[in-house]
Amino acid sequence: MRNYLFLILLLAGALLSAQPAFDPDTPLPVDPELITGKLANGLTYYIKVNRTPAKRAELRLVVNIGSVHEDEDQQGLAHFTEHMAFNGTKHFAKMELVDYLNSIGMGYAGGLNAGTGMDQTVYQLKIPTDDAEQFRKGVLILSDWSGGLSFDPDEIERERGVIIEEWRMGQGADQRMYDTQRKVIFAGSRYAERMPIGKLEVLQSFEHDTIRRFYRDWYRPDLQAVVAVGDFDPTMVENLIKEYFGPIPLVENPRECVLYDVPDHIEPKAVVASDPEASSSDIQITWKHDITPNSTFSDYRATLVTNLYTQMLNQRLQELTQQAEPPFSMAYNFKYNMVRSKATYAMVGIVPDTGILNGCRVLLTEAERIKQYGFTQSELDRAKQTALRNNERMLAEKDKQESNRLVWRYVMAYTYGNPVMSIEQNVALNSALYDGITLDDVNRMALELVKDENMVITASAPQKEGLVLPTEAQLLALVEEVSQSTIEPYQDEVSEEELFSASLKPGRIVREKKLKKVGIRQWTLSNGITVLARPTDFKNDEILLRAFSPGGTSLYSLEDLFEAQESASLVAQSGVGSFDQSALDKKLAGKIVRVEPYVENQREGFTGNCSPADLETLFQLIYLYATQPRLDEESFTSGIAKQKAWLENQRLDPQSVFFDSLSAFLYDNHPRARTLRVEDLPGLDRERTLQIYRERFADFSDFTFIFVGSFDLKQLKQLCARYLANLPAHGLREQVADDGMRYTAGIKTMTINRGRDQKSVVSLGLSGSCLISSQTREELRNLTFLMDEKLRENIRESRSGVYFVGAWDYLSKHPEPTYQISIYMQCAPDRVTELTDAVVVTLDSLKAGLFTQKYANVVKVTRQKRFETDVRDNRWWLSTIVDYAWNGFPLKGLLDERKQVGKLDLTKLQAIARKYPIHDASLVTGILYPAPQYQE
Repeated sequence: MRNYLFLILLLAGALLSAQPAFDPDTPLPVDPELITGKLANGLTYYIKVNRTPAKRAELRLVVNIGSVHEDEDQQGLAHFTEHMAFNGTKHFAKMELVDYLNSIGMGYAGGLNAGTGMDQTVYQLKIPTDDAEQFRKGVLILSDWSGGLSFDPDEIERERGVIIEEWRMGQGADQRMYDTQRKVIFAGSRYAERMPIGKLEVLQSFEHDTIRRFYRDWYRPDLQAVVAVGDFDPTMVENLIKEYFGPIPLVENPRECVLYDVPDHIEPKAVVASDPEASSSDIQITWKHDITPNSTFSDYRATLVTNLYTQMLNQRLQELTQQAEPPFSMAYNFKYNMVRSKATYAMVGIVPDTGILNGCRVLLTEAERIKQYGFTQSELDRAKQTALRNNERMLAEKDKQESNRLVWRYVMAYTYGNPVMSIEQNVALNSALYDGITLDDVNRMALELVKDENMVITASAPQKEGLVLPTEAQLLALVEEVSQSTIEPYQDEVSEEELFSASLKPGRIVREKKLKKVGIRQWTLSNGITVLARPTDFKNDEILLRAFSPGGTSLYSLEDLFEAQESASLVAQSGVGSFDQSALDKKLAGKIVRVEPYVENQREGFTGNCSPADLETLFQLIYLYATQPRLDEESFTSGIAKQKAWLENQRLDPQSVFFDSLSAFLYDNHPRARTLRVEDLPGLDRERTLQIYRERFADFSDFTFIFVGSFDLKQLKQLCARYLANLPAHGLREQVADDGMRYTAGIKTMTINRGRDQKSVVSLGLSGSCLISSQTREELRNLTFLMDEKLRENIRESRSGVYFVGAWDYLSKHPEPTYQISIYMQCAPDRVTELTDAVVVTLDSLKAGLFTQKYANVVKVTRQKRFETDVRDNRWWLSTIVDYAWNGFPLKGLLDERKQVGKLDLTKLQAIARKYPIHDASLVTGILYPAPQYQE
């Protein structure tokens, strides 16, 4: 790490020595390895070589056009155009494009996607770079999207139904309330009337030439950019862009692309939106600002100051949530570009139903407190410490950034016209500028961000009997009230105590085993703990942790069930040892480390991650959460109050009621299948909750700890011996208890009538007994992948019945070895029977083996392509090792599934399909319909 710091300072010195006066108007440097250009027809391109993941490229076509550019009769057709890009182009008829990408493992399951916003549309494609022809075709596809969509009449009509279902899926309380609020936020602007999903009446009735007109007007090279990031020869990529995009002609007399404004307003505004199905109450205070440029040293410095400001205020807001009677269950502040012409600074709080006025008052008070007194030096020091630590990590990972994240930097660069620096330039400039940012600089930011002008206060809440909501006038009155109130300065209380002061005598590693085939080291500690360590070089500054022990809530009676379920989360919110949560957050400032305990149905343990530099702190936190948990009265009361804010309106949300009811139905209404409700909270006992937590972490004899990442094996071994081997252990080896829950058998249907929207949710569940093995796991994954493809074709594409339909598999060895497959979709209520029957027919066809080699190839190739990148990903290794260790699969066979996928063919896939879907004997269907008074 000292080498990284030296390099940072060296780069910073070089940067500043080149600008001795440090002229704030000096343009920001540009990444020298980024290739940019503009073709004669106006198309812009960005090319960046990046080797992670190997043999892959991320391609984007950015169209600087979105829903705000639609004519009155085109509302929703920017988004519709995006869909049509997958339904026929100049070189790929109808669904040939998707079929081709599926055949090389790069279809919807391999990275194919697109998205439409109010200002821009982005098409995304992942493509292999070790096959020249496949990469060439990838660029060809982008060029087809740019100017070669077919708009086949049959395909338009087929997609019309899909998009109407996407519109339907988005309907609900949140959308209704936002529709009310955005008319105030964007008042006087075209943005108030141009949501990307559009208007239903337009989607249902537009003439085909209306969408073709949109495409002709706006899909042109002077409004487009190609972004390519990946493991490739940049000259080759640049030549392909010129070859495929260069011939696209300029549009004669092009339509003017207007930058639509959001009008300013002097006086604050407020709007209160409520809905009978709203599941929470919240308050948001927004201050609209002009877009801030980010092209000079001065611009960039202002961005850093803003980041420090929001970071410090978020810490204060987080402290407020720790109070016994917190004003919010969650609160935060942020600044972002709301639309192309306007940015926003906002403070947000999730509040109790009766706490909207108080929550608004508290947010305004915190903003006013900073305006009056500013932050403290100790707060700024911690914020800088954290920022500079993240700076170090950014430099350490400069060669290990994933292309799918890096690519968006260049998309945004095109969108806002800002230069893009290299990581080295970024780090050097950050290091140089952070040092010079003073407390006065940050405190002045409050006067820029928080003003009466362009302020909009929005509140949303349930509409229910007995709840009186504040008026807009009452919310606006708070602005003047708070500005005239007496506010005390913030006191930054910081503990000087060491996080960990115990003196531990190292334990022993009594047995070691090397699993060379999969690169895993297995250690058995003197207290019985098993450690599985997989060192990697995929990231330079990342270590992941997962630990588990069998037992969990299954060991507790129904009387203790909810205390057991909530024990870990309540303890985690209370801090650890002598540090409450706020003190702990401050103590860990400047460190990259996180540890959280959990107690699940069948197991308990820890999750976490850290930087290698903070690995010992991670072990200290594990030890403290295990041996010195805390759950003081204030933290417990605070945690219950926050839970109440989350739970009190869940029964108003139709889908929440549906899934709660479905969970109970799937397990024959077993009492353990019922989720925690707001009426359960008063019965929770603090002492019993803490006692259960201590019981779950009282004996570590049967714990397994798994570490994956960039650690030094010798150091990890020493830390395991010092900290983990000293955890209490008494030889107890628990098992998951049979809690009596069984997945219901037979052919059953549950219907729920709830909600006002004309949409239904359908869930189909299959289950059966099976052998718990890695082979079973692999077979189920192949099967659900096959189901996804066939259901997409049969339910979405052929019948235009849904926007999304998918299948998931689940394997469980407790209390009995079983598999479960769930299929989920949303659709129109009057098509539930038709589409549910079509799903069953699809399952019948799979069981009968009525699918071709094409589908076996798609499953095989897509999963192979995924494996190529998965095996270079720490998260994949962690989750796979956990899966194998928990289920007792031989770890040495962890990579064998790659070979199994490679041997997959039509005959094997047909055999799998015959083996598992037993829907003729077991099929549980859950259906949500609208409430009777809303049914059409």
